Amino acid sequence: MAVSEWTEAAEMITNGAQTCWSTIVKTKIKSKNAFTLVELLVVIAIIAILAALLLPVLGKAKERGYMATDLNNTRQTLLAGHMYAGDQNDFLPRPGWQIPYSCWAYGYPFPYSSGTEASYQAIYPGQQDSVTKGQLYSYLKTPKVFICPGDKPDPLFYQREMYITSYIWNGAVSSFDTRSEKTYKLSRFKPGAILQWESDETIPITFNDGGNVPYEGFTRRHGGSRSGDSTQDARSRVTVGLFDGSSKRMSAKELYALAGGLAPYPFGPPTRPAEMPNDLWCNPGSTNGTATPF
Repeated sequence: MAVSEWTEAAEMITNGAQTCWSTIVKTKIKSKNAFTLVELLVVIAIIAILAALLLPVLGKAKERGYMATDLNNTRQTLLAGHMYAGDQNDFLPRPGWQIPYSCWAYGYPFPYSSGTEASYQAIYPGQQDSVTKGQLYSYLKTPKVFICPGDKPDPLFYQREMYITSYIWNGAVSSFDTRSEKTYKLSRFKPGAILQWESDETIPITFNDGGNVPYEGFTRRHGGSRSGDSTQDARSRVTVGLFDGSSKRMSAKELYALAGGLAPYPFGPPTRPAEMPNDLWCNPGSTNGTATPF
């Protein structure tokens, strides 16, 4: 939330309280009587009402700040990806399957968690150290760009195997081949295809490594419902990064339409998208954008 927004909100509460208090004080000066408990309670009640009215506004402003950070993080990461490709004959970093190679977000070996809070406490420092050995770290110089500020530890967070990034790369980079260390060249992808997104924090297994297939899920954190049908959630906003280096926001409903629904890996999308290949199913080695052996 911007400083000016916090200041404006605080001033609204303060001015309302001061106006009420000033009225009572002036009345008491004229009457030379002491303040009654009722009058003090009236002031407190008015302050509470004003605060209650402002809390939703403050929450929305805070959420806008989170999404602005997501956009910035995504742009910086994709810029680093372009710089990496420029230094590697146009080949992209690896998406990050659980194979013995470094990927875009972290290096090998990587200490995966067993999905408990105790495991988090034990291995998180090692995961942070591994970030400095990732394929993009030399361009970014900070791990902060891998984390959404709204992605905070809770019981579901601790169940993840990987804690160091809120964002996931599209497995199309390596043909969705979870056994291969190879990647495609950046120039093989359409500029508007989707390379990165924020994964679903309510499904810990989607954070088992740095790469996903499209149907594994998208975040519900930004304006979405944590309990409803996320595939039909038109209000949720997901920050995605494109292969051309830009970033934008899409609804979860739009993304699930491209993905073919929500399902655990490796069972495949529940339905076939109307159009394939598309911006998520974009494997350049496949006629329909889906998985092929590298």
